Amino acid sequence: MQKSARLKKIARHLLATTCLTVAAVGVAGASTFTEGSDFSNTFAGANALPIGTDVVNGSLFGSLAPDNDDYFRFSGLLAGSSFSLNASTPDSGWLGNLLVFSSSQSQIGTTQALHNSAPANASGIVPLDGILVVDVAFSEGTGPDAYTVSLTAPLDQTAQTPEPSTLAGVGLGLAGALALRRRQKA
Repeated sequence: MQKSARLKKIARHLLATTCLTVAAVGVAGASTFTEGSDFSNTFAGANALPIGTDVVNGSLFGSLAPDNDDYFRFSGLLAGSSFSLNASTPDSGWLGNLLVFSSSQSQIGTTQALHNSAPANASGIVPLDGILVVDVAFSEGTGPDAYTVSLTAPLDQTAQTPEPSTLAGVGLGLAGALALRRRQKA
């Protein structure tokens, strides 16, 4: 009896773990990324953001430092889908531009002016590789100047394939539940 009770307890634990794992794998959470160290000033060095990032907070220092551009890269986006970007700044007295590129450095849409009284908006179609490279460019003022860029675009769910160990855990949990069920029937 004690062995059977222990097996039931283990099976319930495995089943609960499996359910939590399956629920976690299905969630593609959006997130905010805040510039901790300076973003790259070049297209080639564009900082890769974690997949699922939809808001970026950064700063440009303009004439106070050689920091006239911030390049960063959104990836894992659904190819061929529509996207929209909104850039805004709470700081007054500076002007900037919002530019969007494909990973092959082709500009998507037109350059959008960004300043405190008018946010910049850009939209278009996500390229086939699911990558958008954004350049927030400083044009005049003294800096430092903060900005926020928000992305609206669907994620490519196939890009979020669970790790093999996660799938193995799900399989073991289900196998344990089935084994317990068979033992109870016998």
